[in-house]
Amino acid sequence: MVAEPLLSRVQAMNTKRKFEAQSGETAVIETSTKKQKATKGSEEISATKKTSKEKKEGKGKKNAPTSESKTKRSISPPGAERDAENLQSRLARLERLTSKLLTQTEQIPSLLNSKNPGKGEDAVRALVELGRAFGLEKATSDRLYHNISCKDKVREEALRLSQERKLPPLPALLDPELEAAVFTHQGYVKDSEHSLPGEKSYERLEHLGDAYIQSMSTRLIWDSCPRAPAGCLARIREDLVNNDTLGQFAGAYGLDRRLLLDPRIRNEPKRWMKIKGDIFEAYVGAVILSHRGRGVEVAEEWLAKLWIPRLEKHGDYQPDMVRYKEELSKRIMDKGVKITYYDEKPPIQETKSSRRYFLGVKLTGYGYDQQHLGSGQGISKGIAGNEAAKAALENPLLPKFMALKQAQVQARREQQAAAAAPA
Repeated sequence: MVAEPLLSRVQAMNTKRKFEAQSGETAVIETSTKKQKATKGSEEISATKKTSKEKKEGKGKKNAPTSESKTKRSISPPGAERDAENLQSRLARLERLTSKLLTQTEQIPSLLNSKNPGKGEDAVRALVELGRAFGLEKATSDRLYHNISCKDKVREEALRLSQERKLPPLPALLDPELEAAVFTHQGYVKDSEHSLPGEKSYERLEHLGDAYIQSMSTRLIWDSCPRAPAGCLARIREDLVNNDTLGQFAGAYGLDRRLLLDPRIRNEPKRWMKIKGDIFEAYVGAVILSHRGRGVEVAEEWLAKLWIPRLEKHGDYQPDMVRYKEELSKRIMDKGVKITYYDEKPPIQETKSSRRYFLGVKLTGYGYDQQHLGSGQGISKGIAGNEAAKAALENPLLPKFMALKQAQVQARREQQAAAAAPA
């Protein structure tokens, strides 16, 4: 009887404990669920805030000026216009300066070459290209063509050397194999050597040199005689490049004495003169080949110094100095008008056998008395007079004298017409 109530109590206590345990697990689950919901809620709130913040920042970025827009705003239209005006003004000044320099190209090489040899001609060529870019080439192309030619670069030196009875320096041969070939006759080469590579005699070099000599002499004569007919040019060229002339050059430099050949050939005058001319042509070809990159220029300047004194003594020679004097007379000479060339100051003795002359040219007529037109200088009176005539053709008074001449000619024609008319 006592055991049953006790058993009932134990069962009741166990039931209560199970209930409490189940209640505790439920509470834990509920608490965990609440925490998850709270975390999720806070994450959603945070995401919402972040999204709204990004939207605000995006709107701010859209409204904020970019670096490009800042740059665009910083360059105002008036500033751009000022820059364009400044650039245009500088280009206009460059064009005026180019135009002036193109009338003084003959002085540029001597001024620049004294400090940097060879730069003067490069500067003239660059100036020509700049003139073409500005559309200035039409007025100066003829003059610039002559100023940058080989003739103008070496003429004074060639005449000075001739007056001093000196030869231009002989260009060196920089290739030993070519040098040996120049001074070897074809008959002196052994049969076993003919099949070997390289030049063994001067035969092929002579062929090359002959072609260049023909071309270079033609260009020099063309530059020196701008109004001579073709027949005159051909006669002068024949005198410059024939075997007698080239053979004389070879003998003057002693090239013939270095030639390896059968000694009996030297006793045959005609054949020997032909061979000496061939040696000279071969030497020119070897100069061109051995001076890589500059061979043509080196050979042409050397040959021009040899040819110019002979050219200007030729009976058919028609130099440009005659052209300038004739042109000056043609433009302003008329009845009662006198053009005079005179010594402006005594000549200067530059070397033992060379002088520099200073000439001027003046005009009397058209109401002027001994009006100075231009000055020139050179190593002979002919060259100095040529330079004076060239300067006179550029004198600002020249158009006025030409107009006065035209008026006088027209007046005479009207008088002649009136006198010839029937009464």
